[in-house]
Amino acid sequence: MSDYFKYCICKHPNPETEDSCEQCGNDISGVVSESRRQRIESQVLPLKEPGQTGSEQDPICEEKPEEEQVVPTLTLVSSNGIEYTVLSGDIVGKNRAGSNAQVRLGDESGETVHRHHCRFLFENSGWVVIPLEQPPGWHTNDTFVNDRKIEPNTRGNVENGDVIRLEETEYRIRLLNN
Repeated sequence: MSDYFKYCICKHPNPETEDSCEQCGNDISGVVSESRRQRIESQVLPLKEPGQTGSEQDPICEEKPEEEQVVPTLTLVSSNGIEYTVLSGDIVGKNRAGSNAQVRLGDESGETVHRHHCRFLFENSGWVVIPLEQPPGWHTNDTFVNDRKIEPNTRGNVENGDVIRLEETEYRIRLLNN
């Protein structure tokens, strides 16, 4: 059994692998477990100028400690208010058998969202979404940012307040600086 828990609104501690509360049955698939919260709180990236790979390129940097840039927390907010916290590198997908996505969307995502629909990355001081290519014969993996289609395996920039649509389901992007 895991040492980390998801806490339901009823305050019952559930193993982080559970998607519904063992005590009251509430959906907790979007609840952030303690282990993911620790990853969120510790996620920092070194701040470097574009093209700079280290202090050997700029002798002035040797005298200054390397600055750290806190990665803004990305939250997907569904139209019915369910929130999903996304970390850099996380795969977002439908909560179905066989899904090993780090962020598993609930029933509001409909039937057409894939188990491994897209990946979010924080790179070059901004967030991007990358729709994942699906096996041959599967329907297309439609991902839109503000009604602009993002093709599989390409990057689409996302900013605070943007609307991302996974198939027919819309989520608002919320970025919070930690």
